[in-house]
Amino acid sequence: MTQPQFAIESGYALSYISKIVRKTRRPSWDAAEIFAALTGTDPAFWFTSEKTDIKLAIRRAKHEEGTENITRENGSENQISNKTDDNRYHT
Repeated sequence: MTQPQFAIESGYALSYISKIVRKTRRPSWDAAEIFAALTGTDPAFWFTSEKTDIKLAIRRAKHEEGTENITRENGSENQISNKTDDNRYHT
């Protein structure tokens, strides 16, 4: 998926995603968990990986039919793709 699609799926602003991809900003742990759920990666990936690996993870993320809500630590909810394979995040 594209970065704009990833921003929509994750519920974060495109500018925030772009800064993380460019490594000019680190994600919050909450954001890293959501990004990991969307990409099938580990949350730590978003803190330790190179730009090219992050771009590739986003590009490989697939939008799937059906969404579900996940609740962030601050109580707000996001919809994410319903992941049911491998060790991806399940709610």
